[in-house]
Amino acid sequence: MIYNNNTTNNRNFKHLNFEQRKIIERLLSDKVPKTKIAKFLHISCSTLYEEIKRGTVVQHNSDLTEYTKYFAEIGQAVYKQNRKNSRIY
Repeated sequence: MIYNNNTTNNRNFKHLNFEQRKIIERLLSDKVPKTKIAKFLHISCSTLYEEIKRGTVVQHNSDLTEYTKYFAEIGQAVYKQNRKNSRIY
């Protein structure tokens, strides 16, 4: 039996590009809320949180205290490495 009136939607996943990662970096440094960043880039909040996790590294101040910061270059490098390790690349 074939059903022509299905209610499922096709999922359209898109990858972030380097320009979007630079926007995320700039807006995070300006302390813009993450939900507003996601709405501005038209991505889901979970995509944004995963990207932030991907590109965040631990930095050290001159007094050896640690802080974390997101870098677009790190996020792009990790993305490329993950794509290289995947079977579909």
